Amino acid sequence: GTWHPKSCIVGEKASANSDMYSMGIVFADLFTLSRVPFQPIFIGRSLMRELKHNDLAELLVRLCQSNDDQLRMAALIFQMVHQDPLARPSADALVDMLQGHTPMPQPLEWPPPPLPATRRVV
Repeated sequence: GTWHPKSCIVGEKASANSDMYSMGIVFADLFTLSRVPFQPIFIGRSLMRELKHNDLAELLVRLCQSNDDQLRMAALIFQMVHQDPLARPSADALVDMLQGHTPMPQPLEWPPPPLPATRRVV
């Protein structure tokens, strides 16, 4: 099948960013041996499957068993399916990372590290 981000399903045009999402789903499917977590959603009259991002992150980290290289690949996959299309890598950036020309993302952590405390100014 084909995998599209929710934005394309609800009417936005396909783009390089949506193609990166689709490739990320394929990578995740290979990495997790077809255990990518989806949830059913209705869009209009159509039943679709939406990626469960938190469940995917947790599954990827569990499968990596603390292997740093695998956790970096998991982070790259998670970046490819990011909910914000602008946070996804470009095809050129992806190739550069996979070929070792630029650093891979930091290893994926689950649960995610806590956000830094912010001070409230009154």
